[in-house]
Amino acid sequence: MATKVTIRSRSEFQKVLSEAIELLRSLSKETPGFPPYENIARQLDAMSQWTSGGRVPSAEERSSIDVGLVAARELDAYPDSKIQDLAQRLYELNAFFADFPPSGL
Repeated sequence: MATKVTIRSRSEFQKVLSEAIELLRSLSKETPGFPPYENIARQLDAMSQWTSGGRVPSAEERSSIDVGLVAARELDAYPDSKIQDLAQRLYELNAFFADFPPSGL
């Protein structure tokens, strides 16, 4: 069963983003060259760059991310618990990133 993930702050976002990147690296070693993993990796890297140092991503940057959709389309069919954990993190990351708070949180 996948771990339930909830992001309520920027610090939680950064923590879940790091966890997702590490989990994706592990899964990518098991299935090298899997196109959805490559797509997700590019997007997570962009999210990391666009939020580093407390930066708030632009509206255009926020709207360019669709890792939640990729997870729903490409990962939901796999019963593997690691894949489901990654998918849960991607859903939450996507949702938080889309409405990234301007400051505080």
